[in-house]
Amino acid sequence: MSFALTAVTGELTGQSIPVEGSLTVGRADDCDLVLTERRLSRRHARFYEEDGRWFVEDLGSPNGTVVNERRVRKCELHPGDTIVLCKSTFRVQGEGDDQTEPPDPGPRLVKRAGSAPDLESMLAEDFFSALGLTDDTLLDTSASSLARLVHQTRSFALLHEIAKAMQRRHDPQAMLTAVLDVLLKATGASRAYAVLVTDDGGFEVSVIRGQSVDDEGGPPIVSSTVTEHVLRDRASILTTDASTDDRFAQAESLFLNQTRALMAAPMLLQDRVLGALVMESSHLGRRFEEPDLDLLSVVASTVGVGLHNLRLAQKREETIHALEAAQAELLATQERLIQAEQMAALGRLSSGIAHEVKNHLSPFLLASMVAKKYADDAEIQDAAELMMEAQQHILDLVNEVRAFARGGQSEHNPEPTDLVEVVKGVLRFVKCDNTLARARIELEIEAEPIVQLDAPRFRQVLINLLRNAADAVPDEQRPHIRIRILEHGGAAWIDVIDNGRGIPAALADQVFTPFFSTKGDKGLGLGLDISRKIIRGHGGELGFSSEPGKGTTFRIRLPAS
Repeated sequence: MSFALTAVTGELTGQSIPVEGSLTVGRADDCDLVLTERRLSRRHARFYEEDGRWFVEDLGSPNGTVVNERRVRKCELHPGDTIVLCKSTFRVQGEGDDQTEPPDPGPRLVKRAGSAPDLESMLAEDFFSALGLTDDTLLDTSASSLARLVHQTRSFALLHEIAKAMQRRHDPQAMLTAVLDVLLKATGASRAYAVLVTDDGGFEVSVIRGQSVDDEGGPPIVSSTVTEHVLRDRASILTTDASTDDRFAQAESLFLNQTRALMAAPMLLQDRVLGALVMESSHLGRRFEEPDLDLLSVVASTVGVGLHNLRLAQKREETIHALEAAQAELLATQERLIQAEQMAALGRLSSGIAHEVKNHLSPFLLASMVAKKYADDAEIQDAAELMMEAQQHILDLVNEVRAFARGGQSEHNPEPTDLVEVVKGVLRFVKCDNTLARARIELEIEAEPIVQLDAPRFRQVLINLLRNAADAVPDEQRPHIRIRILEHGGAAWIDVIDNGRGIPAALADQVFTPFFSTKGDKGLGLGLDISRKIIRGHGGELGFSSEPGKGTTFRIRLPAS
């Protein structure tokens, strides 16, 4: 299937040159079509047919080959396309097409859209040519030449503003909003909107900017007819009077918006259509011209590339977040498996220890016999009571560890209890504790609440908090521990306050984590977690506040009876 080139301007104006197979154009005598213009290269461009499609290829000419006002290296041709080789202009004609020059399109202009130019591969003369700075224009001081130069300069300034607006936005909708705002300000259009192609092949409105003609009429209605026309044909369109354009005779939205002038361009990424930019004007004195459409086409293609890059960046961020979440879940699972293995080992160990401990606690039964024999000796009675309390405390502690390793807790048997008396009993018991022997302990009683309490287990919690408070104080400093009992808000409160090092903020979230300990080999890291489970079993809560270098306060809240 052959095609022809009709010369519109230049030394062959009016002639039709058939292209059968291949046609080389240049100044060299061996070219198929020889032109004498000095700015033309010896072998400037080649026209050829391949698999039923028509192409033009620039052969490395300094002044370039321009198709539909865009410089190209290689480009597929279609009927009606315009090719400029320096001062010679050719229009593509298909076989059987009317060879006469087509009439002026007037208010109905359609241009085939292309992707954004490859800025990295553009040469200096490409930029000068796009700006209109050629050998001829530099010497041409006519009003029309100056007007074209001013228009191109304004276009480049607008593209610069759009580029800045795109770079400052990292969200597709925000980027489209910024671009439309710049276009509205530059063109004086009444409104503009951007539509995006959906996964199912349809489209959705992403951004609408500008005001409707009637301020009380609400936002403008997007024309499906215009949008489908641009997306389907992959072409930029312009009409200076939509009311007389039969292409949009059925577009009720244009009538409702009182649209007069209109132009639209597809957002392209190579062969993909990503969406479209549409601009409308309702003012009688504001008509869009062909240079406006050319500019919108360039903007639309540039925005298409930017939109694609933003989507890739968003997918990359989503992938990174997904990988981070998966990694966090993997680490958490690994931590849970480690804890489960530790718990299993602890359970086996505590079961064995429980059996041995019970056997070795048998001599403590002598304390009861001695107490009965010397019933009148107060000192022996106190010592025997401490020994029996220690025996019970050891058994309770072993049972609590066994229950903790099984993932539960020992059965609680709460009953109405005088909290002050329980605390005083603990203080009597810890007098024989080596860890607390160097500590100065003060009891501040601001209330005497009665609470539902399993006293043996609560004593275990309080002893653990007192030992932790003493361990938190450096060896060269004497521990000063205050126990404060108060009641308010229908609850009893017990504060254990120390003058130790405090807990660093970075470790605050790990305080109640099983097997976490700052004591090194001196602790398993189970005491606080077990203590909190015991308090929660009473319907209360255990928390803390700390200031590094000044000390820590652990606070127990228990429902008051």
